[in-house]
Amino acid sequence: MGFVYGFIFATPNFNADRGLALIRLAKPVSTAYLTQSYQHTRLSEGGLMKKFICSSLWRHTLSCLAAAVIIFAHSPAWAGFTVTLEQDGTDVTASGSGAIDLTGLTTFGDLHVTDGIFPGFAILVTGGASEVGWYFLPVISSNPSTFGAGGQTLASTSSGSEVGIEGNAQLFVPVGYTSDALIADSMTFDNATISSLGLTPGTYEWTWGTGADQNFTVDVIAATSSVPEPCTMLLLGSGLTGLAAYRRFKKA
Repeated sequence: MGFVYGFIFATPNFNADRGLALIRLAKPVSTAYLTQSYQHTRLSEGGLMKKFICSSLWRHTLSCLAAAVIIFAHSPAWAGFTVTLEQDGTDVTASGSGAIDLTGLTTFGDLHVTDGIFPGFAILVTGGASEVGWYFLPVISSNPSTFGAGGQTLASTSSGSEVGIEGNAQLFVPVGYTSDALIADSMTFDNATISSLGLTPGTYEWTWGTGADQNFTVDVIAATSSVPEPCTMLLLGSGLTGLAAYRRFKKA
């Protein structure tokens, strides 16, 4: 005995605009009850509804999971702005995307900047322009003060909207930026590694409010070593075995 979930397929006052609705049945039900094709239940406010009853608990569970997927699919694709730094062959790339809410921040006009990073002072600026809108962040002790021990390294190439963060004090956005507008940018450090840039893998987040876009995140991805795939190892092993057999045959 226990509570289960089902889909309302029809009611006397069914609103087609609402589509399917996930409900919690009002009483414990047994497995035998679930095997019936459908049951009529009188709602507390009157009227009959027809409940879809799966032939097994397993099918019932799958239906609920499908509904959950639909619900989460309608969630926002981003929250705040995130820059991800990761190893890409012999280079390190930084890719940023998202939106920023400037509500409550004080601006001091425009500022000239140069694209690059300074992990030891939690500085990161990326994009394709040299001028940014300059905003001061409130001092919040939980905001990161570093994302590594490295010094200053300028980007080899960069493109997109100019965005950046500086320690626990300053935020940079494109000149004339409107809050919550989607922006994206990138930069590349040629012939570099996560280690050589002095980056410490981890997720670093600055916040200045409770809004969905009132945060800036730097995500440093740890470099991974290249491990041969199982099929590659199998082919190598087969080749070595064949070579050894050939040598024995030749000696014989």
